[in-house]
Amino acid sequence: MSRALFPVSDHCFQDVPVWAEGTARLPHLDHDRIGHTRWCKCTNCISLPTKEESVCCHELANLTRYITREVKCVTLEETFRDECLDEVLLISHLKYKSKISKNEFLHKRAEFLQRAAYRSFQSWAHGFCGPKRGIPIPACVVSLVRRTFPVPLIPGKPMDYSFSEGPAVDMANTG
Repeated sequence: MSRALFPVSDHCFQDVPVWAEGTARLPHLDHDRIGHTRWCKCTNCISLPTKEESVCCHELANLTRYITREVKCVTLEETFRDECLDEVLLISHLKYKSKISKNEFLHKRAEFLQRAAYRSFQSWAHGFCGPKRGIPIPACVVSLVRRTFPVPLIPGKPMDYSFSEGPAVDMANTG
């Protein structure tokens, strides 16, 4: 095991995180990523409220296999669109996997489709993830899912995606 930041045994650094050897980390997430998308390499990311969510598809090792000269972003990959944005497929997943009634689905259709799209993305990108595996969903994927399944505005709520309950990765692992 090695210290994440300083190989020092000084008492002031007792709480410095310890990383397992070979643990993959996103090294530059410590920098300010809020309120802009200068960190985005695919040019399709949106600004999100936390640095943990502000990740580009180019930064996740499992996604680099989809990035080519022709495909600059995973959201342009044909299999991504087929498996993660196909409404008929997502509804089928919801019918099978979710514990929601037809009435609930009809009342909050876009919200449930967003959740199903995020869940489908997780399995498409990372395979068998197990419950609540906290791999971030890239901001470019969040952007396209929100545009594909827009949540109707609720009077009195901010225009900024009134249903989105925190990070997309959390939405993927609920309901």
